[in-house]
Amino acid sequence: MGKLVIKNGFNSNGDSQITGSLDGTDNILLNGGILSIKNQGAQSEARFYCEVNNAHYTALKAQPHALFSGNPITLLPAYDLDFAAPHFLASITASGNISASGTSSAAYFVGDGSELTNLQRPITASSTNLSASMDNAGYYFRVGGNVTCSIGTNAVVPIKTGAEFEFFQTSSAGNFYITGSGITINSKGGNIQLAGQFSAATLKKVGTDEWDLIGDLG
Repeated sequence: MGKLVIKNGFNSNGDSQITGSLDGTDNILLNGGILSIKNQGAQSEARFYCEVNNAHYTALKAQPHALFSGNPITLLPAYDLDFAAPHFLASITASGNISASGTSSAAYFVGDGSELTNLQRPITASSTNLSASMDNAGYYFRVGGNVTCSIGTNAVVPIKTGAEFEFFQTSSAGNFYITGSGITINSKGGNIQLAGQFSAATLKKVGTDEWDLIGDLG
C-alpha cells in the first residue's frame, strides 16, 4: 500500500479508513472524540518524538493480551503534570497498606522530612546479637540484656547517612552494647552501652563511618 501524504492539514468530520501509512506535515484534527489504534498481531503503540530531528521518542504501548481482564482507562490530570518531576495537586487515596522494601533509592523518602507526619517506627524484639544495616534501619528495637549491636564500615555494610536505629532495653540482666571496628561512635563519656533496664538510646549515622549515640548510657 502507498502513503496518504497531507501537506496542509487534515480535517475528518466523517468516517475515513486508511489502509496505508498516514504521513502529515501539519496538524491533524479528528472530530469524534475517540482515537482507536488497532494492529495486525502486535501490541498497539503510539510514539511521540522529540523536537530535534526526531532523534528520540517516548512510546505509549498497550500491555500484552494475557495481562488484560477488561479495558482499563487512564484519566489524564486536569492540570499541568511533568512525569519527570510530578507534583500531584489532588489527594492520594489508598485502601490498603503502602510499603517499600530493598536498598534502592526508590525505597526511601527524599528530602528533610519536615512535612512528614504521623510516622511511627516499626517495633521489633531481639534477644540475640544483631547488626546495623539498611534492612533494619528505622526500627525501634526492644532488646534484652547482654545483647550487642555491631556496626561495620561503610565499605563492608553500606548504610545511608542519616539512618537511625532506636534501642530500648527490657531486661534487668546485663547491658545492651553497641560496638564496631573502623568506625567512630560519638557518645557522652565514650559510653557505648545502655544504663540498664528501661534505658533507651538512638544511634544515628552522621558520616561515612561516623555515628552519634544519644540516650541513657552508662
